[in-house]
Amino acid sequence: MEPKAVILAAGKGSRMVDLTCQLPKCLLPVGGLPLLWYPLRLVQDAGIQSALVVVSEAVLRDHKNDIAQIPAKHGLLINVELCAVPGREDPGTADSLRHLRSADHLRPTQPLLVLSCDLVTGCALRELLSAHLLRGAALTALFAAPGDPTVSPAAVIAPGPKSRHKPERDLVGLAGPEQRLCLLASEADFEEEVELRLAVLRRHPKLLVRRDLLDAHLYLLAPGLLDFVDKSPQLSSLKGEVVPQVIRAQYRRPRVQPCDDTAPAPAPAPAPAAVHSANTYLRQPRFASLTARFAAPVEAEDVGRTSCFAVTTHALTWRVNTTAAYLAANRAVTRLWETLPGERPPRLHPQANIPSGKVQLSDDSVVGEGSSLSERSHIQRSVVGRHCSLGPRVRLVDCVLMDHVTVHEDCVLSNCILMNSSTAEAGAQLSDCLVGVNQVVEAGVKKNREVVSQQSGHMEVY
Repeated sequence: MEPKAVILAAGKGSRMVDLTCQLPKCLLPVGGLPLLWYPLRLVQDAGIQSALVVVSEAVLRDHKNDIAQIPAKHGLLINVELCAVPGREDPGTADSLRHLRSADHLRPTQPLLVLSCDLVTGCALRELLSAHLLRGAALTALFAAPGDPTVSPAAVIAPGPKSRHKPERDLVGLAGPEQRLCLLASEADFEEEVELRLAVLRRHPKLLVRRDLLDAHLYLLAPGLLDFVDKSPQLSSLKGEVVPQVIRAQYRRPRVQPCDDTAPAPAPAPAPAAVHSANTYLRQPRFASLTARFAAPVEAEDVGRTSCFAVTTHALTWRVNTTAAYLAANRAVTRLWETLPGERPPRLHPQANIPSGKVQLSDDSVVGEGSSLSERSHIQRSVVGRHCSLGPRVRLVDCVLMDHVTVHEDCVLSNCILMNSSTAEAGAQLSDCLVGVNQVVEAGVKKNREVVSQQSGHMEVY
């Protein structure tokens, strides 16, 4: 059965608020394409024909058409269904799944592919889907191995005032060549020692704990686990609470008997929600009891339990959930496009006006539809969005210009983000700055590590 793809886009983007307070995260442009385009393309390339996109009520009200038209505008064939999560607060990912279940958008008998709207990756999901089915896994998670350090968010200076934000790391415990997932926890939850249950070490005497993997926040869930989420309202976060619970269930006593996956799921025994185990809702693959007789002893122990696995990719991968990650993805987006199957986005849009031989334009830069460049401009590792205008002798290095941005003559911009309809007047020099929607940087000014935005009817520079 084809998995139901659910793309979570209801979060407020609290780690990149200078950007998301003015534009929904799922619509932030990466390489001139909406961020949501990347998980939609990923799901489409895996052979899945439709995706359910979960947004907030405010985003659905203000940007419904913008999101719904992404496939048609940007060459995708996938069908998009939109659903809003009620309430003004930032919903947890598990809370969103429970809402979808109560609204009959999800069926408990169908596998779920859950991913975040901020995932940008060149990984092919067919490998993950195949591994999940062949192993009869309850949960399979995607992780990205460290790659080129020059395109890592750690190598990028985020525009605006210096911050002491410390990158978050996860501890990922893997066992055996099949990469059994035995541990997933935030490094911040531990001080000097990591405690593991004795049952884990008995099953896996050789356990590798890695702290260099990026959790892509992409999970494939077997039928039945949606019921576990639905019946566990105390669990709000998919990554922080649900996934660790499912991982721990691998080492608990089985609570169900193997059954044919075509039969209805057995009703779980009444129990307080706090002691429910994922095993209670497990639907065993067909013939599980038969194959267990001939399986290795360790594999036979899995009958009636969940089994969790990891797939590690070496493809370019970012979670675009910080300003630094946003810049890093934009700088290397052309390298990512080269790895995509089928038709790829154009680096230089055919309707862009670029004077031949009179503009220095690096091979890793992008110029969008309807944008106009002038003579003696120099553009390096930068993205110029749609309908932008650059005057003569403009210099851009490591910059992102969104749509309808105007940069007048003799401007020098380095490591900057200029949001929609913003303007830099003649001779402005900006370094490590972020200019908000509709903002104007006056002629000849010099700014370093500043954010220019519009709040409460007046301009703020901080």
